[in-house]
Amino acid sequence: MSKKDYSFKKEEKLKSKKAIDQLFKAGVSVHKYPIRWVALQVSPQEYPIKVSFSVSKKKFKKAVDRNRIKRLMREAWRHNKVDYYKDLDNPSYLHIMLIYTSQEIENYQEIKSKMNKGFKKLLSQINK
Repeated sequence: MSKKDYSFKKEEKLKSKKAIDQLFKAGVSVHKYPIRWVALQVSPQEYPIKVSFSVSKKKFKKAVDRNRIKRLMREAWRHNKVDYYKDLDNPSYLHIMLIYTSQEIENYQEIKSKMNKGFKKLLSQINK
């Protein structure tokens, strides 16, 4: 992956139901308001991290609101993933689910800063 690669390719998305079920059964959970991180170390794959985003239908009834939040989280991920890959230990491969837990829609800058803090907290939890 080049230094300027800010894309979010299909291969980087966590979509497998089997993988997501395994993630919730055996994964490590970290909460950094407004995002809860659930991660699991996995065997080597094409990309170091596969990620998925989730917003509660119970908290946000309108699909436009849920889609907006997911779009903001994906954008924050896309801009920071190069730094996340650098912070990751070389042999580590992760599956991550990001779950939005707030009752209100936060702005992009808030989501971006909390994602950075949440990732650092997650790495410290995994590397224990």
